[in-house]
Amino acid sequence: MLRRAIDRIQARYGWTDDYVLYQLPLARVMQLFKDITQYRYEEQKDRYKEQAFNAWISYRLRAGENGKDFTEFLNMLNLGEEPQHVTKEEALSKAKSILGMLKGGES
Repeated sequence: MLRRAIDRIQARYGWTDDYVLYQLPLARVMQLFKDITQYRYEEQKDRYKEQAFNAWISYRLRAGENGKDFTEFLNMLNLGEEPQHVTKEEALSKAKSILGMLKGGES
């Protein structure tokens, strides 16, 4: 795990093993581990939003003017600004609803 974290620092900043392990203060390395984890989460969420946009376009073509706007669609997928905590059953129900909307029916 430590090796992967160091690799992520090197990939992001272009630093060598020697620099990361022997020249940076330990407190800075630990902060970088934390920051890179957050950056990766944000980058992953951005990729999910890009995919959601493609799905939303398909959904809007089928739903027409009655369909949700993109912000509502993101919130429905729990990718909006205010994430919701749901149970496994609620998540499965929501997924079935979204698939139903993408297939052209309203659920």
